Amino acid sequence: MDVGGDVQRRLLLTFRIDRRAKAEWVDRASMRAASARGSRARG
Repeated sequence: MDVGGDVQRRLLLTFRIDRRAKAEWVDRASMRAASARGSRARG
């Protein structure tokens, strides 16, 4: 039973999911900022 490897694998998986979620959040934030900037420029 390789507990160390299992923990490492779980950590890696969590890190990967967290990074993807963070990238998604940053993407959404930048998109919102861009749309706000665009509406300001139009108005």
